Amino acid sequence: MIKTISLPKNIPSWNDEGTSQPKELILITHNLKELQLLMSDYVGIIRSDERLEKATTRLNILYKETEELYKKAKISPQLIELRNMITTAYLIVQQSIKRNENKGGFYKV
Repeated sequence: MIKTISLPKNIPSWNDEGTSQPKELILITHNLKELQLLMSDYVGIIRSDERLEKATTRLNILYKETEELYKKAKISPQLIELRNMITTAYLIVQQSIKRNENKGGFYKV
């Protein structure tokens, strides 16, 4: 049986005091493109420990840059998308590092 969850009735409005619009949306766009290339080049169908480690290093840099922007900029769909994609990429890379058998959609050399 599915249990229903009751949501709070008085959810406060979002307070964006102290934040600002990102002055350069290009930073978000650039990091998104870099993330897409990183995943394609280092975490494709054929993966190696060396490429996965390099992907982890670069993901950590992208994560730090995005978190800095997230803390000081107004939330936008592009920023949230980038943040979520970095998290998803990190989880994929970490699981790929742990997996030693070739099973499913990729081959580890």
